[in-house]
Parts: sequence; structure tokens; C-alpha cells
Amino acid sequence: TDSTKFSIEATDAIRAYIVSSYGDNFCPKEPNVYKSKKSAQEAHEAIRPTDVSIVPSEIKEYLEKDMFRLYELIWSRSVSCQMVPAILDTTTFNIKAGQYLFRSNGSIVKFAGFMQVYVESGDDEAAEKDIKQGDKILPALTKGEKLKLLSVDPEQHFTQPPPRFSEAMLVKKLEEEGVGRPSTYAAIISVIKDRAYVESEERRLAPTKLGYLVSDLLLEHFPKFMTTKFTADMESQLDQIEVGETEWVKSLQSFYTPFKLDLDEAEKKIGDSEVEETDEVCDKCSQPMIVKWGRFGKFMACSGYPECKNTKQVAKEGSDGKAVSEDSVAEGSCDKCQSALIFKVGRFGKFIACTNYPDCKFTKPIDLGIKCPKDDCKGKIAGRRSKKGRMFYGCTAYPNCDFVSWGKPVAEPCPQCNNPYTVEKWKKDEGTSIICPESECDYKKPGVV
Repeated sequence: TDSTKFSIEATDAIRAYIVSSYGDNFCPKEPNVYKSKKSAQEAHEAIRPTDVSIVPSEIKEYLEKDMFRLYELIWSRSVSCQMVPAILDTTTFNIKAGQYLFRSNGSIVKFAGFMQVYVESGDDEAAEKDIKQGDKILPALTKGEKLKLLSVDPEQHFTQPPPRFSEAMLVKKLEEEGVGRPSTYAAIISVIKDRAYVESEERRLAPTKLGYLVSDLLLEHFPKFMTTKFTADMESQLDQIEVGETEWVKSLQSFYTPFKLDLDEAEKKIGDSEVEETDEVCDKCSQPMIVKWGRFGKFMACSGYPECKNTKQVAKEGSDGKAVSEDSVAEGSCDKCQSALIFKVGRFGKFIACTNYPDCKFTKPIDLGIKCPKDDCKGKIAGRRSKKGRMFYGCTAYPNCDFVSWGKPVAEPCPQCNNPYTVEKWKKDEGTSIICPESECDYKKPGVV
């Protein structure tokens, strides 16, 4: 429930408990009344203890840890919401140490009020560190008092990006944006975790590659519907339908008509544009294998589908994000530590890595044996992956050389314009063909080189 109301009986019981346990000065003359959000569903009371006299500390030994923490939270908030406000003095302490002056900003509690029972804190240690300097509670000090130095922590701070959401932070953000209801928050989080859109990293929700892919597709093809404002407006319309203020058929039509247009357009565009090529060849028909996403993650499928329905598992990666399988020794030595090099198999094919891993994490792509076409460049062309996982080809001399090609270069000069290389292109309706990358040249021939 997102109601803020208690029954009259419950309110009277809480106020009586405050007076008997903390004194008259902690209980306001009239009950505190809180304004509910416009979208609040107030068919039920706010969550509260059935009997306020059952203090958390008295039943701690009978409850499991999580059950106790939940009851303690419900009890503390229920009682504190009917207490008087706390009185704080905003204070700045100037602390002199020799020729240096240190300053600490914060607050001093003059009267605890509701803070006698409940003080809201962050949902985890990282959130605690994000507390603003001025929000800190300072101890009571007197002018001229000598302070004892406990420790010196020399730290250099850099501007950090906003922390990722924890589950609690995400729920709070959903509440602020008017998205979802208390009864749906748990389901929302379960869906994004069960579908592998996010994974937990140190109690934070980190998006997976599948999550990035789905988000990018939705934002590209359904921008009007991928906003918190749209979702909040839809929630509001559903509430209006529930109480009879809006006709559901008209509301549905206003949403579905533009959505259907975007859906039809997206179905035309997505198809081949999101194909993720690999270096693998189908065991059955020798056509290229492509990466697809299923409900259980990535897998490789034949590009000749539906004529060929061959599929393969994508090689799994270890916790370090590298390959789990090893292959033969590669030529040369590590650029960083001079150790031997080996071929390893990652999720999208082979690459070269240092044998001294994990002490040395040097890796490099396997070049195609084709010299970079840029003048005065001694590098070779190798396959790489963009941040979104798309395959492209660049020079091994990067960043000194900026050569890049989305098509796979082939060591075959163009017979029409004498360009030193051609590229491999694949289309679902045409298969693989060899073309010239020069925009003014129309050379093209079928077949895989």
C-alpha cells in the first residue's frame, strides 16, 4: 500500500505509547496528518504494527534476522511519524591546527523529536558515503575546546559518476517518477533480473549486454513510449479508468494506434540491421554463423535460416570476462612482460593472450594477414568489437592509425579500380559477396573467399 493513513484507533494507540514511553513533549497536540500522492491507492491503511506495545527488542530472539529488521523498520516509522519534529542547529566548526584551518559543516541535535525513534539512513554502505557534508550530525563542542587527533587519512578525491542503482534506490526512483505501485515494484525488479537485463554486482544492478541491446532497440524504435512520463501518464489513466473517470476503450485507442504504427515500422527495420556476425562457419551448409539472443541468453545460429536450422552454443567466459578454453602457442612475445603468447577462444572467436595471466592481462586481436592500406602505415588489419558488440576491422597500429572497416577486408585487389583490398559483405537474401569499399566503384562478385 502507498497510503499514509492510519485508523483512528491505531493513531490513538501510537500517541498514547509515545506519551508513556518518551514524554508529553515528544507527542504533538494534534495527530500528524500526511498528504498522500495523487496516485495513492488508499483502500487500505498504511502498513503498521497490529500492536504498538510489542517493541522490536522484546521479540528479537523469536524472529529471523530479516523478519526482525522488517518489523523494526515498520514499528519505528509508524511510531516516529506521530512524533514532533526534531530541532537541529546548522553548524560550521573551524578547527585550527598550527597554520592550517580545517572546516566541518553539519548539524547539532538540540531536540531529538522523532529522531529518538527513527533516523533514515542509506540502503547500503555506498549510499552512506554519498551523504552531503551538511547533512552530517556533529557532536556538541565548545569554543576553544582542544580536540584529540585520532587519525590522519590522506585521500585524493576525483569526480565520480553517479553510482548504479541498488534495488532500494531503483524503487525510490520509480516512486519519484510516479512509475509503478508498491504492489508492482518487486515484480518489476524480478523481471529485469530474470530476463538477464541486469545482474547484481556488489549489491548494485549492473546492466548486461542483453540489457544494453534491448534498451538501445527500444529507445531507437519506440522513443515516445520509452520515457518515465509516458509510463506515469499510463498509470494515471489506469487509475482514472478504475474509478470511472475515463472510458477504457478510448484510452486504449489513444495508446495503441500510434504504438501499432511504430511497431510495424520497427519490424521492417530491425531484422538484418541487428545481426551480429561471427568468424564461425556453419557445420552443415558452410554459411556464416550469426549471434542471436534467446530467452536463455546468446547462441549462434546459421545465417541460412530457415533453410538451415543449425545452432551452436556461444563459448562461455570466465569471471574475468576472458575465454575459458586455451589453444596452441602463438608466435612472438608479450608486449608488456615478454612472456609467451597463446591463442584463446572468447565468446566471438580467437584472440591472443599472455601466458602470464592473471598477473599480466595483455591481449591483442589476431590479424587477417592483410597490410593496412593507409600510406606509410606498417600495421595489419585485425577484427575488433565495438562497445555494443558489433564486429568491425581496424589497424593493429591504432591509435596511431585510424583505418576502420565494417566489412571484413579480403586480400584481393579490386580488378576495376585497383584498390589494394576488397571487403566481404553478407546479406540474408543474397548471401556473401565480395565488393570494393570505394564509393565510386561498383565492383561486386558472389562467393566466400
